[in-house]
Amino acid sequence: MAGLLQTYSMNSGFKINKLKPMESFYPVPEKYITLQTSSGMESKNYDYWLDVLEYIHPVLSSLGYEIIHIGLDCAEMPYCRNLINKTNFHQTNYVLRNSYLHAGNDSFAVHACGQHGVPVVALYGPTTPINHGPHFHGAKKLIESHRDGKNPSFAAQENPKTINFINPEDVAKAIFDLLGLKTPFSDKTVFIGPQYGRHFIEVVPNVAVDPRALQGHIPTMRCDYHYDEEFLRQNLSMNSYSIITDKETPLEIYKEFRPNIQNINFKVGLNTSLDYIKKLINLGIETRLWTDDAENVADIRFKFLDLEQIHLAEHSKFDVDLEGKKYKSFKYILSDGKIYMSKSDWIKDRPIENPQKNVMEIEKTLDFENELEYFRVIE
Repeated sequence: MAGLLQTYSMNSGFKINKLKPMESFYPVPEKYITLQTSSGMESKNYDYWLDVLEYIHPVLSSLGYEIIHIGLDCAEMPYCRNLINKTNFHQTNYVLRNSYLHAGNDSFAVHACGQHGVPVVALYGPTTPINHGPHFHGAKKLIESHRDGKNPSFAAQENPKTINFINPEDVAKAIFDLLGLKTPFSDKTVFIGPQYGRHFIEVVPNVAVDPRALQGHIPTMRCDYHYDEEFLRQNLSMNSYSIITDKETPLEIYKEFRPNIQNINFKVGLNTSLDYIKKLINLGIETRLWTDDAENVADIRFKFLDLEQIHLAEHSKFDVDLEGKKYKSFKYILSDGKIYMSKSDWIKDRPIENPQKNVMEIEKTLDFENELEYFRVIE
């Protein structure tokens, strides 16, 4: 808190002195960097650390570095040794002091590393480096969001999160620079959709999916893409699902597997049976009615006026040059034993090999443009 600390000092009359934080030993590897993805404010938590790790991990691993993930109450990250909730304050100080570099959000670890002169890469969105950066520091790269030209909010919650305006490749380059390493890639982010970074799994009911493959996520069953009652039954018998459908599935199936149905999102039209929708709603399962028929939406809403509000599904439009670009996503479609990252690629049968190889050349289609909010576009 460089600027704030100086202000407090001037107003209180107390001098700013460098103190030695108390430490307790904790076993650590010989060569490592630390990463903190949590903080005291959700708005300060960068959502694209996984992209950063995918850039830096292969290089650091080849040079003998480990990546130690520190912090409290946050999801574990791949490619890291997990110390989340495993060290106390004094042990964390020991881990930080012996690190070759620390990368993280604006939080206590940045200031602790400043005390030790450990190189720091820190990210700032709702706060600023001039006020909230480390007063004491060694080598540092404090990356501040452009915030679309707006002032910092200092708010605990932001929508959109301004820290996410920072591109992952810029964070990775800063880490390589402070470690004295050459950046091994030339990627440049062209666009990041507002839903990018969140994990979504959709299942087309033409395959029975082992729940272990879902890694704890509650997937969405896309009965509007393909419909097979037997596979619908099999999947609902093994795991909880949210269902998107435009099919009048026998209500007995929903009754039988009601505990495993999170909600039903039913696409209605002028020809949808009013009687069926009444019976569906009476099952007591959370049901949302929607349509993408903008031309007839007024008539559709009038037809179902006494039941539920009809939501008009409208796709966000983004002005993005997609020619010759690649895209990355954490939205996966599981279908017929294959993995796809977009509806467009599913239609064209362009699967990825596995979720870790989630970068594809873009084949521009209307379906692809309609899902841009889930993608990061790269050149």
